[in-house]
Amino acid sequence: MIDRLLRSERYGERWGRYWLDLTKYSDTKGRIGQNEDPRYLWSYTYRDWVIRALNEDLPYDQFVLQQIAADKLDLGDDKRTLAAMGFLTLGNRFNNQINDIIDDRIDTTFKATMALTVGCARCHDHKFDPIPTRDYYSLHGVFNSSTEPKEKPLLEASTNSLAYQSFLHELTMTEAVV
Repeated sequence: MIDRLLRSERYGERWGRYWLDLTKYSDTKGRIGQNEDPRYLWSYTYRDWVIRALNEDLPYDQFVLQQIAADKLDLGDDKRTLAAMGFLTLGNRFNNQINDIIDDRIDTTFKATMALTVGCARCHDHKFDPIPTRDYYSLHGVFNSSTEPKEKPLLEASTNSLAYQSFLHELTMTEAVV
């Protein structure tokens, strides 16, 4: 029974939900400027990547590495791993204040991977905290150097189905408005 459950596609959906909760997965950007679309049009690619990674039993070190550094990995022709960057790029945009965005990314990374809150290290040191302000700002520099992929990742080869053609038409109309 256990083997059957582990082979099920529902396994990734079930456990992926918990990971997506930790990473604050969202289809929207939170409060942003008036002329900006509040939706993440490609957010589903991250969700699908997490489900696929869990179903394929991706080792945890690779699971985390790809989510925080896919833009720096040599991916070759298979760009599907870029969808893992949703871990960092699908958070609240805090009215496009870059320092607040990076603070949220650092906090999410530490909470999800090590169960540590490090947000207070942005302003001050605590006597017994494992992350001092100096280390926090070292991480800030690393996250500030990350780039969001310009290439939108597709997890599967496109098809000429009616649903896909409808999606392309809707996407073209949406991007024309923006």
